[in-house]
Formats: sequence, C-alpha cells, structure tokens
Amino acid sequence: MNKFEKNVLDYRFELIVEMLSKSRVVITDRLDASVLSMLMDKPHVIVNDEMNGGHFEARNTREAAFKDRAECRKENLSGYYANDIVEALDKSVLLLDKND
Repeated sequence: MNKFEKNVLDYRFELIVEMLSKSRVVITDRLDASVLSMLMDKPHVIVNDEMNGGHFEARNTREAAFKDRAECRKENLSGYYANDIVEALDKSVLLLDKND
C-alpha cells in the first residue's frame, strides 16, 4: 500500500468514526460497523444481509470473538438483530426510546 492509499483509508476511517459518533442509533448489515458501534457504545441493529451470508454469521462471529470478555457478553452488548429493514427500524425506535 502506498502513502496515497493509506491516506485515503485513514480519511475514510475518520469519516466513518465521525458519522457513527454523531449517531444515536446505528442500523447496519456489516460486522465491522457493528463492532465499531459496540466499541463506541452506540446502540445498533444488525440487519440480515442475505447477499453475504446473513446476520446470523455476523452474530456468531461477533459473539465468538468477544465470548471471553464479561463486558461483551450477550446481555451487555448494545446490538440487536433484525431480519429485515422494517424490523430494524422498529428495533431502532425502541433503542431510541430506551436511551432517552
């Protein structure tokens, strides 16, 4: 990776972190956005991504990666799972109400 490519990646990462930091709730179909949201203590909903194996794969990967950390156990995670965007929106509204 050359210096230009690294600068572009750094810039994109900074934009993503800035966007997530301004969000009250995050809806995503990506594991990396879920992990970043969790690390930033942002409530979030993982939507089923049928094109890339579905959210159950993301759920299993995330739970396996953090299973030995007490603060990352299922009851302490700020993420929820949804089968479609309508369910994700419903859950995000509940998260907004819960956190107000």
